Amino acid sequence: MLKGTGMSVHQIAVLLTEGLDAEAIRHEYPHLDRLRIQAGITFYLANQERIDREIEDEEREYREAAAQQPLLRQSGH
Repeated sequence: MLKGTGMSVHQIAVLLTEGLDAEAIRHEYPHLDRLRIQAGITFYLANQERIDREIEDEEREYREAAAQQPLLRQSGH
């Protein structure tokens, strides 16, 4: 988590992989200051392989759970 923001480094990583840069993230999430965004990006880049693997695991677990729950499949998450 980025201290005091409610946003995780995983969320920052996903936004980066979607093509957003630090300024675009700040625009989308104005409660985040530049320092925290940059800290999240720096941490992600220093631990990218591990964080990407964790994100992939979370997505796989969600897909597996969605396959078991019809309401999750319908919501498109």
